[in-house]
Amino acid sequence: MKRQIEVCNCRPTNFFSSFSRTTKRLVEDLRLVTVPMTSCLLVLLLYILLGTMLFAEWEGWSYTDGAYFCFISLMTIGFGDFVPGNDYIYKVLMKGFKTIINITHLPLFVYSAYYVRATFFSIFNYVN
Repeated sequence: MKRQIEVCNCRPTNFFSSFSRTTKRLVEDLRLVTVPMTSCLLVLLLYILLGTMLFAEWEGWSYTDGAYFCFISLMTIGFGDFVPGNDYIYKVLMKGFKTIINITHLPLFVYSAYYVRATFFSIFNYVN
């Protein structure tokens, strides 16, 4: 009885070789995707136009100011000369900030009064 042994001339594969093949395949697939220039420009134009109308309505800005803000935000320049919701955010933040300051300073004031009293009495006891 003869046993037949199959010989495999394949190289052993590891994780990285399969990973590199998968990566190459993905890169080849991505090269096939093309986006027309007109659709990109249309998305940019819609972003600016819709943002212009939105900010003109919500913030009470002119259309020029709204378009300027949308363009500056889209280009990630962000001068900070126009900030949406500035009045409302300022009022809410200041009210919260004052509340936090009051809550944190009251215990500090009580502790400092206690410390001054303890120091005064320790000096007074030391003198007598």
